[in-house]
Amino acid sequence: MLNPLLTPTNPIADPLPSEHDRGSTLFSRLPHPFVSSTASQRDEILENVNDPLWQRFLLEAESHFQKAGSIGQPKAGQLFCHDGKLDEVMAMAVLAYVRDDTGYWHQVGDWLRSLLKIYESLKDEWEIRYRQLTIGRIPESAMSNPRQFIDTFTPAYWLEGGFMIMVLDLYDMLEAYKPNELTNDEKHHLEELLISFASRYIYHEESNKFSNRGLWANNGILAAALVHPNPKTADILLEQSWERYQIFRSTFFDDCLHGEGSTSYHVMSVEGVFYYALTASTVFKDRDCYEGRKPENPELQNLRYPDYVSIARAYYQTAIPGPTPMSSPRGAAFFKPVSINPAFLHAYSMSKCPELGWMIRQRASSINSKMPTPLKVSNYDILGLGLYEPLKSFWVYRPIEEVRPPRRRFHVFPDHGEVFSRSSWKPDATCVTARFGYEGSGKGHRDHGHVTLYHSGLKVLADPFPEGEIDGHDSSLFHNTVTLDNMEPRAVIGSISTPQSLFDADSFMILNRGGFIPPRNYLHDLREDANSWFCNQPHEPNHEYKRAVLHIHDQAVLIFDSVSRETSETQSPHIDWFFHSEFSPTLGTPDSVVQTEIYRLQKKKIIDSEQNLQRKFKISEKPVERGTSKEIQWKNSHHQATLRIYPQSRALQLSTSHDSLERKEWGKVRTEAYSSLRARQNGLNGSVLWVWDVTTPLIDVSTNTLEDGKFEVSIKRKSGSNLSWVVDFTENQTTLSVR
Repeated sequence: MLNPLLTPTNPIADPLPSEHDRGSTLFSRLPHPFVSSTASQRDEILENVNDPLWQRFLLEAESHFQKAGSIGQPKAGQLFCHDGKLDEVMAMAVLAYVRDDTGYWHQVGDWLRSLLKIYESLKDEWEIRYRQLTIGRIPESAMSNPRQFIDTFTPAYWLEGGFMIMVLDLYDMLEAYKPNELTNDEKHHLEELLISFASRYIYHEESNKFSNRGLWANNGILAAALVHPNPKTADILLEQSWERYQIFRSTFFDDCLHGEGSTSYHVMSVEGVFYYALTASTVFKDRDCYEGRKPENPELQNLRYPDYVSIARAYYQTAIPGPTPMSSPRGAAFFKPVSINPAFLHAYSMSKCPELGWMIRQRASSINSKMPTPLKVSNYDILGLGLYEPLKSFWVYRPIEEVRPPRRRFHVFPDHGEVFSRSSWKPDATCVTARFGYEGSGKGHRDHGHVTLYHSGLKVLADPFPEGEIDGHDSSLFHNTVTLDNMEPRAVIGSISTPQSLFDADSFMILNRGGFIPPRNYLHDLREDANSWFCNQPHEPNHEYKRAVLHIHDQAVLIFDSVSRETSETQSPHIDWFFHSEFSPTLGTPDSVVQTEIYRLQKKKIIDSEQNLQRKFKISEKPVERGTSKEIQWKNSHHQATLRIYPQSRALQLSTSHDSLERKEWGKVRTEAYSSLRARQNGLNGSVLWVWDVTTPLIDVSTNTLEDGKFEVSIKRKSGSNLSWVVDFTENQTTLSVR
């Protein structure tokens, strides 16, 4: 609902503040610089110049500008990553600060002057559309997507909020070191530009304020509050931003992880918190912008939120070990090196946590080898500010004094609904992840029961195409889980049972029922939130799906599945298991029969419609009968893995498929390809034991039925103790012990 105190005035159309008014703004009364550092910190910050990472940055930045001749100027609608030269102007600000060079500061001023010219050319059009909005008319330019309409310099409104903070930072730096670089008239216009965000966004907020994007947009509201000449309006905007800041944090962080599931969104959220806290701390002297909140009153649990350092640490607790620690690719996140952006650098400088220091050092040692230049970064990085984000990183970076690999290797996030089991944090480690929580997160991907397996950073069991581009990428068909009767299961809230760790093995069971939506302070109706962004409301499943997982470190993962139900809508009920890998299976022959089938997918959002997905499979010649086993070699370049299949109820018919697409990264084309195995079991119920060996194969795996629904799996190993793994599908528990 719009705040009635804000609607009568339009900062876009308001006359420019007078010199007297400018002197009354919060921005004018703060010491400069107040965001990146204080004047007393300059000597400490300049010590960063001795760090090899920053030495190289400064040398490459200066070399770049010598060749380019000047800084790139902003372009309307393209202020995103290097397309709009944001990295250049931020790098220039760092150079100007370090070298104390008037010419460099002048180029920063020129960049802001170019931005003002763009604003002057657009603001009349923006004002016309603003007035249309105030009387309930949707501007023609918004008809393609009225829910997402806002006039912006950047391609999207959440980028706009971050961009406003960046403009404020540049302005702050000039006021500190070259206060006469901008004329008073230019300063008036720049403040008007920042103020305009509040009115441009206010009519848009109700539609999109509930996600991490709203958290970023809130930074723009904070920037507008700091430069607004009307003290009453400034106070309203300031308190609104503070209230929103707390509500966003209580809404989106489950087990300190962002509720949307994607690690990219988590980074985006941590950064949103970081930029707000860093700026607001200079305004709210009596408030700790970094602390968490844990109400004792049970009725206020939806107002809880974690502290800043904890949400930064949580990101690294989901990292996949390998030659380079990688982000977990789930629901619109790429499998890419973990970020060391300023939010995490700041968390280390605040906590001196040696585990944060270890992860930062792991990444900092390789970051330059991943890019041609620090000024050309991937536009997949948050807000387009890149892995360096020089405007902030240089000021919050502190030398890493102590490092230690994380002591915990087994993490269970019950609210978030995910498990991470690692053999170690070494480059050749094995890592298993599993999903069990609310399927309304992670962009609504139908991924309950989805298990991944990594070895030395290789995707033995993968989450294929998490970012999209392949039809059905968000369906159960593209996750390592089950589909029933060629129909995708509906969204559920799963749970985890009996997580257990031994010295070199981890065990747990995940179920497709028994979970809950974490207590959250939703900013508006939960059903609207779920249906318009995440997925439809969760359903009570019409089948039982239980998956027991045993990770034997550096050797294998065992997956024991049980699927049961009472009825089916089809006369030929069947269960399809899917597994996806970067490795290719040695299964079938060139003349294997190719079969095309149609799968019915569930709608993920209220605006979607149910759709059919056509898939082609190569059918293997002979089924794998009950009481027998099947061994399949999976190969990838110089590596291989082995899958052994043990049907427990009925025969399995195996088939394969293959998908690929091309991606452009760092100016080069890379092919992303996955092979898939489908295993079909006829009937209402089914049970299978899957054994994936990634190094030395286990000597023997045998199952013994103890009673109906209860099995003992005996595991003999060449190295390490033999194990007994009891899987009880009746009591929903597993027990792991040494034999």
